[in-house]
Amino acid sequence: MQVIADGGASKTVWRVYQKGQRLAEIKTKGLNPNVNSPQEIRQVLTELTPICQGIHHVHFYGSGCVGAGKELMETCLSELFSQASVFVSSDLIGAARGLLGRQKGYVGILGTGSNVCFYDGETIAKKKGGLGYILGDEGSGLSLGKSLICAYLNDELTADIQRLFQESFSLTHKELIQKVYQARFPNHYIAGFSPFLKQNIEHQSVQKLVLKNFRRFFELHFSDSNFFEAGRPVHFSGSVSYYFSDQLKQAAQEYGIETGKIVRSPVDGLEEYHGFLESVKQ
Repeated sequence: MQVIADGGASKTVWRVYQKGQRLAEIKTKGLNPNVNSPQEIRQVLTELTPICQGIHHVHFYGSGCVGAGKELMETCLSELFSQASVFVSSDLIGAARGLLGRQKGYVGILGTGSNVCFYDGETIAKKKGGLGYILGDEGSGLSLGKSLICAYLNDELTADIQRLFQESFSLTHKELIQKVYQARFPNHYIAGFSPFLKQNIEHQSVQKLVLKNFRRFFELHFSDSNFFEAGRPVHFSGSVSYYFSDQLKQAAQEYGIETGKIVRSPVDGLEEYHGFLESVKQ
């Protein structure tokens, strides 16, 4: 039996396969070895105890899984799946393989955080972003949530959206600020406000806020000719790119950029890449 895991900042999807069939899918909290302690990682992994027996190969793609973070995740996974060969790669490699297989191209992740790269069909040849929620994450759920919260606290939203925000979250200004700064994982907490934007995307002021974030993302990462080769499409993975695909495409078009595939998760493509399903092999 084999396992593929797509580990984002907010959640991880685990799929189990045997003889070309998918046996199970389990969802756990997100795992990032740069943020989560070894104890926290091991605690989350205990949820997989029912499926850990008989697993021979584990392919884990996750945020923060480079360098020491990759080594830590390999150690924790090897402890749980003691009979398996464990392979750990970054979420960016996972997105690239899931979206492009063995073809070259540009890939962006827009979820809780953000990241972009050029994939040469085997490895990440060039990369931008990925600086985390303090230094980067432009265009991400964190970025959208932060813009919304700041606009609300500064009374910059239109009266109807200001009222809807108050009704949806029932927080005073003081309570909201305290929750942001006292949250165990502030990036997760702030990104949790982004669904409000999707729910109210028909409002012009909300669309303007979302587009402003995506324009910043494209301006920062794709205006550099040393990184981006004009004429190549950019493919996207992540909940933000998926649920705000119309606004993402509009912002990309304004910068003369073609968007390719846009998926919520690369895990379906990773099934094909690794050839774990009978339908893929035929």
